[in-house]
Amino acid sequence: MLKLIERDFGTFENWELDFIATAKASRGWSILAFEQKTQRFMNMSLDTHDMGGIVLGFPLIVLDVYEHAYFMQYGTDKVSYINNFLYNVNWMTVKDRAELFYNLS
Repeated sequence: MLKLIERDFGTFENWELDFIATAKASRGWSILAFEQKTQRFMNMSLDTHDMGGIVLGFPLIVLDVYEHAYFMQYGTDKVSYINNFLYNVNWMTVKDRAELFYNLS
């Protein structure tokens, strides 16, 4: 996973900064997806329940950034919510999801 993230974003830190920026700008979901046509990872935002979608993309990490997901606990501190989410990502689960489409071994 790390090698692929570094391939597509340069460094893990670059990916994380991009994911955080995507989450901060989103009002729906921030997603790390494996895009099957290009065989690359990409961060994307989906802002509505009924419009848009991930075409040829397989979601690996999905962060709900609708206010209902964080406001009761974090109030307006969306960044702390995002950071805590990232701290708790189970990278083995992400790897298992990615292996459905990409040979990581």
